[in-house]
Formats: sequence, C-alpha cells, structure tokens
Amino acid sequence: MPHKRIGGWLIKDKLYLVLKIANELWYYSRKGDKGEKQMHLLFVGWYELPGGEAKLFTFNVLWVSIQLGFKRIC
Repeated sequence: MPHKRIGGWLIKDKLYLVLKIANELWYYSRKGDKGEKQMHLLFVGWYELPGGEAKLFTFNVLWVSIQLGFKRIC
C-alpha cells in the first residue's frame, strides 16, 4: 500500500516518531471464534523487538497511522 511518510528518528536511535498517510484504508482482519470474518479500521497496539530493546507504539485509523518508538538506554 503506497503511502506518504513524514518523520523518523527525532533523537538518533532513542526516540522515533512517524506519521503515515495511505491511499487505501489501514485495516486488519481475522476470523472470529465462530468463523465469522471481523474487520477492524481502528488499531491501537505496540510491537517489541526481540530482547525488549525497543518498543514501537502504533495508532491506525482509516488512512492515518501514527507510530511512536523508543529504545531503552540501559
């Protein structure tokens, strides 16, 4: 899905912020417990790199995605 992307690392390898605007809807689908197909146009969640070094929080709604990430400094 082509999209425009604005942002990146605000503080090199420590704080990451990106705004993405797509030309198609962001959506997630899955099969429910009873076999029905479920579509989600709103997603709020996070991803974590293996080892827990960095986290990326994501908020997607319709055509817009906002991602905020940070890396642990331990």
